[in-house]
Amino acid sequence: MITPDEAKAILIRKARRSVLVTLKLLAPIAVTFSDLCHAMPLAEPEHLGIDLHYLQSKSYVVRVNARPNQRRDDQEYMITHTGLEVVDRITVDPALEP
Repeated sequence: MITPDEAKAILIRKARRSVLVTLKLLAPIAVTFSDLCHAMPLAEPEHLGIDLHYLQSKSYVVRVNARPNQRRDDQEYMITHTGLEVVDRITVDPALEP
């Protein structure tokens, strides 16, 4: 039986993998946060922002054209080479764990 914490961890991993796969499909262009929300309609914007921040900290995603006081919807993201390798492996990556 899966505990509620384990179920939450599984959902977080799936969401992070979905972000990486979506960015891979759209590579090599930069995607705005707004466009990413439209491409992933089931993702909550608040959770998507948290996932993007986490993926940036692991160097799987990079924010491009960053400007001070830029609206979140206008922020642009791209998948990195490391992120592409993670998607291509399709294995469990400990860095995607919560």
